[in-house]
Amino acid sequence: MTEPISKIKVGAFVVIGVAFLLVSIIMFSGDRNIFLRRTNYVIHFQSTQGLVKGSIVSISGMDVGDVQKITFGDASSMDVHVEVLSDAAKRLTKSALASIRTQGALGDKYVYIKLGNPNDPPLKPGSVIPSQNQNDFIDMLTNGKGPDLSIALQTLHEMNELLDSLNANNRLATLVDNMSAASTNLSKSSSDLAKVADQPDIHESFHHLRNILKKIDDGDGTLGRLINDPTLHDRLLSLLGDEPRNRYLKPLLREAIRQNEENRKSR
Repeated sequence: MTEPISKIKVGAFVVIGVAFLLVSIIMFSGDRNIFLRRTNYVIHFQSTQGLVKGSIVSISGMDVGDVQKITFGDASSMDVHVEVLSDAAKRLTKSALASIRTQGALGDKYVYIKLGNPNDPPLKPGSVIPSQNQNDFIDMLTNGKGPDLSIALQTLHEMNELLDSLNANNRLATLVDNMSAASTNLSKSSSDLAKVADQPDIHESFHHLRNILKKIDDGDGTLGRLINDPTLHDRLLSLLGDEPRNRYLKPLLREAIRQNEENRKSR
């Protein structure tokens, strides 16, 4: 009789030890809210966007629950059933807004609940939390995810600072007025220049100048030969030297211009 009683005592001690071990594992495994009260809600989304059972539910960045199940709703929505800690659920009002967001490098989805006006009526357990459907681009902008997105956000920040600087002390309006005045003055100057260019004397002067430059470019006359034939120039320098050149070069140029003018009139 003594032996069966000893076996029972040993068995009971083992069961108690295993139960204590399991409770310790559960208590210290990180899920310390397992014995806390929870409240259930439903959220309607047009698309769950990769959300799965067990996904995190966050209120203003704090993890307060998880997704229990996802079911089909009406023809255009999915019903996401969530469980939230009751202490956190007390903060939810009818103006709260739920959305699906992305976290981590792997792009895990979670439910983000934005707190509403605390003066609004509270949400009752089992009621529907209003939702906002976000696309991936808006989600990336909201969370700062995605390759090279930090550069784009920095660029937008710098553009915003630039616009703030321009708007300070009415600088932007002054700049626009100055640009408008400059544009008006430029238009008036262009119109005046066009009127001057239409004068017959101006046309004739440009025509003569063009003929002179063409002859020089073709090598006609002494000046044209001097410009187009470097050997003639070198010979002239070697012949005259530095000091005679200062004395005779100017009369030579005047004579070349005179000859070109006579050739032009003869034609």
